[in-house]
Amino acid sequence: MQYDEYGRPVQTDKERQARRKRNRRRKRIRKLIVAAGFLLVVALIVTPIIIFGAFKIKTIHLRGHMPYTNAELYDACPIKIGDNLIFADFEKAAQVMESKLPYLTDTVITRELPNTITITGETATEKVALELSGDKTYLLLDANLRIMKTFGYIPETAVVFRTPEPASKEKGEILSFVPDKDDAGVDRNEKITDNILEIIAELEDEKIFDKIDYVDLTDLNDIRIVYDGRIMMKLGDASDLAGKIELGAQVIEQENQISTNEKGTMDLSIAKKAYFEPDFFDDGTKEEPEPETDENGEIITEEGEEDGEEEGTEENSRSYFQTYVEDTE
Repeated sequence: MQYDEYGRPVQTDKERQARRKRNRRRKRIRKLIVAAGFLLVVALIVTPIIIFGAFKIKTIHLRGHMPYTNAELYDACPIKIGDNLIFADFEKAAQVMESKLPYLTDTVITRELPNTITITGETATEKVALELSGDKTYLLLDANLRIMKTFGYIPETAVVFRTPEPASKEKGEILSFVPDKDDAGVDRNEKITDNILEIIAELEDEKIFDKIDYVDLTDLNDIRIVYDGRIMMKLGDASDLAGKIELGAQVIEQENQISTNEKGTMDLSIAKKAYFEPDFFDDGTKEEPEPETDENGEIITEEGEEDGEEEGTEENSRSYFQTYVEDTE
């Protein structure tokens, strides 16, 4: 290090060159920072203008077999002409359309840059006719248990289901039931919709859906299905519904090989077993005959009978296990 006459350090040529290089580097960095900041500000201002301005929806295409007019479909769709194509929630919009238009199903909305959306959908089929108490009407539902409308007759494509009263009958809503809790706090109605879906799927798999008169789910410990108006299928509780229906369909096929007019009751309540009783259609509504009484109101009994029970009658002597089938799988 060199010093001048006043004792100050004197820089060499090499040191002066190094200092100039450092200064030039700092200036370049400052310029880059200023330029980057400027570009960021421009981007923040211009990008929203480009996105919101250039990607506005101008065209809506409709495709598929949809049972509504173009005006009804446009009106039900929450995405409108002029909305932003990039930020539109297509999945939610499809759900809204189906809730407003209950005969619309499988709705899909897709974007086509720069300014077009396409709505594709199909016509929903009436799959379930939920029997309503008191007014002889039915709540019609599609395969997803979405409420379509209330009607006075049963469509050919639907099967009647008897259940507790639904929580709502509003079009477009998914079927649900008011909670009915037992002493342990378990909701008896919680699984009814799952039961319905399982039963429908298995009836279709076994190809007997169109032969079912009704399914009774009013008592989930005594579920019943009536086939062809002549065979009562008693499934018992809701466990393994698919397996019970599959076995019942096998028994029906065996019976049809003998006679398509065979009537009876099939007990499927025991897992993998079926008991069929011909000529006895147990619909669960048969009432016991009123006992005969004398002038004092006492029950008249005959010799060999106790407590008013009849013995040896045709009812009590019927051989219940005339047909027995066991699933060996």
